[in-house]
Amino acid sequence: MSNQVIPTGVFDTSGNEKDSIVVTGWVLDQVLDAGKVETAYCKLVQRWPILSSRLRTRGKKWVYEIPSKFDASTPQYIFKKVVIPGPIEKTYKYPKASSSISCTVKHDPNDLFSQDGPRSVGAYMKSNIPVAQLQVTLFDDATLVGLTTPHVLCDGHGNKEIINAVTRILRGEDIEDLPSADPFTPFVIPDDKKDEPIKTPPFWKVFSTWDIVTFMAYLAADFIKTRDISNRDIFFPKEEVERIKQQAMDDLKKEKGDDPEAWVSSSDALIAFCLKRVHPRSSSTTPLNVLYSANLRRYLKHPAPLPRPFLHNAAMTVVTPTLPLSAIHTLSLGALAYHVRCTLREQTAPEALDTWLKWRIKNAGRMSLFFEPNGGAWNVVTNWRDMKLMELDFSAALPDGQEGNKVKCLYLFGTSFQPFPVRNIMGLVADDPSGGIWMGGFFSDKKVWEREDGFKEFIVQDS
Repeated sequence: MSNQVIPTGVFDTSGNEKDSIVVTGWVLDQVLDAGKVETAYCKLVQRWPILSSRLRTRGKKWVYEIPSKFDASTPQYIFKKVVIPGPIEKTYKYPKASSSISCTVKHDPNDLFSQDGPRSVGAYMKSNIPVAQLQVTLFDDATLVGLTTPHVLCDGHGNKEIINAVTRILRGEDIEDLPSADPFTPFVIPDDKKDEPIKTPPFWKVFSTWDIVTFMAYLAADFIKTRDISNRDIFFPKEEVERIKQQAMDDLKKEKGDDPEAWVSSSDALIAFCLKRVHPRSSSTTPLNVLYSANLRRYLKHPAPLPRPFLHNAAMTVVTPTLPLSAIHTLSLGALAYHVRCTLREQTAPEALDTWLKWRIKNAGRMSLFFEPNGGAWNVVTNWRDMKLMELDFSAALPDGQEGNKVKCLYLFGTSFQPFPVRNIMGLVADDPSGGIWMGGFFSDKKVWEREDGFKEFIVQDS
């Protein structure tokens, strides 16, 4: 009996993120029964057999191969239990929610969430391991749950779907089958029309070899100029989120009056707030674009909404109209947040979505897709807030006799392994149970987070 072969999705392999490995982790305040988690995960793999598949190539195409037979050398799933005696604080000082805005250097204890896990697509291709691996790390007073997947299989929301299904099985719920059809095939240009020109989305282009060389040169120069940048976690307590959003709304009220379209979300306001601190005051006319991820699970309506549950990639990227770098500080907080909001509104409209998807899928496998003008400044912003990752309920995995206790998520860990260095990236990660919001990204080590415009001091911590 031959292995079952499932093609990767046409959208999943259309972008550079397909070469990344994603690790998502939960820091929980109680000690779980790892056996219960493993049993639930085993049931899920049997219900969603793609999780037991191997990532392979057939010709130039990537595929998932599900082995016809599983044994010790060809495991159906990988579940790792790690026990570390003592309290979690002795091993892992994870960032914590605080009463004021805090910025903490991020330490990546990858082995606590993904011990011996694959770190590259090449490792997946060469190894006889399933595409997903689940790990539970137990301390005397806490538990870490870590999920590792290749980005070509899942985006962040897909990882959430896997863990959400595990928690539902733990509660005795039934799990829906995954859809078998690729919902993005309607956006594939037919062979008889592939030579016809296709509209390019705003601020995007297919890089030529010279564009790649130029971009890498600018990237190297930026790295040399801003070597003080490091990966950090930022926590905004509830009152600061409200304060920042209110200032943005007050700015819009002054500048646009009672225009009902002049509003921004708390996410828009936090992005603007961070952009103003990432970029120092300058009179530079260097062009700036902000790339912002949008979840197609929310926005795609035609020809049909994406099915649920949907594991695969569904993040599109909108690009803000070009601004001079100096505008980051000449614009008010509200105007900058509104610049992001208008971009999201316009570029997720049905016609714009159709154009972007067809263009990206048509250009899959060509030179890197990016934005223009090449050589300008840029920031990439992701938004995971609507995944509600810290709200997943692991309580059903507590040991027998602890029924009724509630497990709380204290911190959400996330990292990725990529074949290229990443910079200029920030993300809205999750809403904390306290009402605050977690962000992360590459920020300056300098104290640029000081009291300004009525905000409390941004406390910079080095550990």
